[in-house]
Amino acid sequence: MDDIGILPEFTGRAVHDGLASYQQHGCAHGLCNSHHLRELTFVEEQFHQDWAARMKELLLDAKASVEAAKVLGRSALPESEVAEIERQYQTNLDKGFAANAAPEVAADAPEKRGRKKQSKAKNLLDRLDKHRFEVLAFVHDFRVPFDNNLAERDLRMVKAQQKISG
Repeated sequence: MDDIGILPEFTGRAVHDGLASYQQHGCAHGLCNSHHLRELTFVEEQFHQDWAARMKELLLDAKASVEAAKVLGRSALPESEVAEIERQYQTNLDKGFAANAAPEVAADAPEKRGRKKQSKAKNLLDRLDKHRFEVLAFVHDFRVPFDNNLAERDLRMVKAQQKISG
């Protein structure tokens, strides 16, 4: 991104997949919900966790609400609707954390060094919790897209050209 020269000069909101290196740039951030939908589908199908299906449904319903409001010429969702989305978001996180609680460690077990390995579901939950405002940025600001698919399509040819030309 530095070589392309986009993010170092960017002053808007960058919607991306959550890669930590993007956070070093001083712009506002949003997270791509298409990436979240794929990860939530994985958690639902591989780990059979219902919270993931409910979170997917919530994100898609929120997207539909924003699109419907835009069609009606509105610039924001009613505060009560935003509050309900945020409440359901937290409920889904709570259920997810309950389903992915850390396993109990025996009192006599030797202490291991470093960070404990987490499941993909727990990593997703941590990201959704820590970056909730970036996940729901599209609900709070209609200028923010639900995903970054358009931007990824625009950059794909630039990256392909770099790869081909060496």
